[in-house]
Amino acid sequence: MSVIIQNMIFPDISGIMFTADPVTYNRNIVYIDSSFGLGEALVSGLVSADLYQVKSDKVIHKQIARKEVEISANVSGGTVTGGD
Repeated sequence: MSVIIQNMIFPDISGIMFTADPVTYNRNIVYIDSSFGLGEALVSGLVSADLYQVKSDKVIHKQIARKEVEISANVSGGTVTGGD
């Protein structure tokens, strides 16, 4: 058994990047799903992600989603949930 201890970071934006299209497996387009604060709201499905599609270092598609919840790191530890 091992344990990893990491420092909490305080991101303004975080997200998930796919180096290939998750549906067609096209490796020429990078997909980035992002949201404000920590990625916790995004991966738990609380918010819809902003979507960026990048090909050859150029954004070829951008779709911005409305986000009503943001989960941020708390300076004293843990997380804080905020809204619109």
